[in-house]
Amino acid sequence: MSYLPLLVSATMAPALALTYWAILFGGVARYRLAEDDGVGYLGSGYWGGIVDPATIRAIVAFQGLMVLGLTYWLYWITITPAPPGSVLARPWFLATSFAAFWLGSIAWPLATWHARASGGSHWPPVLCLWLAAAGVLALAAGTFEADAGALPILAILAVANVVVLADGVGWSAAFLSR
Repeated sequence: MSYLPLLVSATMAPALALTYWAILFGGVARYRLAEDDGVGYLGSGYWGGIVDPATIRAIVAFQGLMVLGLTYWLYWITITPAPPGSVLARPWFLATSFAAFWLGSIAWPLATWHARASGGSHWPPVLCLWLAAAGVLALAAGTFEADAGALPILAILAVANVVVLADGVGWSAAFLSR
């Protein structure tokens, strides 16, 4: 049983919500971009070149599943002792994996805003997503390695589908190609 992921998430989730509100939803005037006025989250340029509305809606549906998966996975890792010898039983592994996931996720909106506002390099936001994806890949590997059972594995796969595939691969490819 480890409270570390829950404590890290309880600290980082509000920071993530704040950066998304400030930047992606235009909650802070400094971060509003003229091309995003009146289009809302689904029509904003933060989709990084993914323009098909059906694709965006499908990704948003997966984002909802990701939130459910992350919530269940945090519950599972908090109440279930990791098998001895499992990487999930090592505090440094959990701390490093969670730090990569949360810090990459929190830095991504600001890096994307900066790239869009200044016309700067597209690489910083992509690297943020790749950092987050690396953290989730490690957590998924640990969950499989621990032979966690169907529900924790499905939960971390729901997270990985968004963070690794939709963001780390799909968004990055679309953003870099624009």
